[in-house]
Amino acid sequence: MRNIHQPERYTARDCPPPFFLFEPEQVTAPILLMMPHSGRFYPPEFLAQTTLEPRALRLSEDCWVDDLLTPSAALGLPVLIASHARAYVDLNRRPDELDPTMYDGLPPGLPVAQSRRVSAGLGVIPKLVARGMTLYSGPLPADEINHRLDRVYHPYHGAVQTMIARLKDIFGYAVLIDGHSMPSAAMTGGLDDTQRAADIVLGDNWGRAADRRVPSALESLLIRQRLRVRRNVPYAGGFITEFYGRPNAHVHVVQLEICRSLYMHERSFAKHAGFARLQDQLHDMMLGFVEKLPRLGLGGANSAETIAAE
Repeated sequence: MRNIHQPERYTARDCPPPFFLFEPEQVTAPILLMMPHSGRFYPPEFLAQTTLEPRALRLSEDCWVDDLLTPSAALGLPVLIASHARAYVDLNRRPDELDPTMYDGLPPGLPVAQSRRVSAGLGVIPKLVARGMTLYSGPLPADEINHRLDRVYHPYHGAVQTMIARLKDIFGYAVLIDGHSMPSAAMTGGLDDTQRAADIVLGDNWGRAADRRVPSALESLLIRQRLRVRRNVPYAGGFITEFYGRPNAHVHVVQLEICRSLYMHERSFAKHAGFARLQDQLHDMMLGFVEKLPRLGLGGANSAETIAAE
């Protein structure tokens, strides 16, 4: 496996690349594992701008999800990990999901689209972090928008598009597993006893982002690992699921939300004894998915099914 970028090889003072890509010498399956919210780098200029302490900022991280899923690169799967923190720029948003009230002006010609996420303070450059805490005491400079998008956002999504094209060229189709974490409170607040016990939520934008056989296969494999699974509630997927999930174009996306209490102490952000067990369960799930995927019959221009019939 060719290790293109190693997340641990930078200090708090160094600026890492816009993403970390682990790419095997030989890709064995049309699967891209990605973690857009696992970034742990907070640029010094950002820390000077925000009024929040580091612990509050970390509430928005999908903490340690990259460590949970990256071992599956050994199966011959490419893995794409965010480097910069979600509080700095949110890679699971449209690039035009901007709140004009956050800035001392807007760059000329910059497209701005209002959405429920922007209204909630959770645009591509967030106004709030988890628990509704405000990031800034005053407006940001207008050039901060393009700086963050050009520095991190566009390179990351360029890498996603490149990997999708590469997988489709090899296999005829691509499957994106979009890894995230959810606070345990997300599975308790307002839910009855039959709903609240879920370890994993699989989101496929209510069937629009992936052929139904993809999340069904993942669900059965997770259940085999004795993990409790729900579909689309409370997380059906974000921008990545909505934008890249095009089953008719042979691109399937499933968002994988993992309950944090399974593997970490949510107050201290430290891994606990359950981490290794969950890491093994997820690795076994991915191994089973790699083996099962060719039998799902998803097809595509260069798929094994098509080649065998020629």
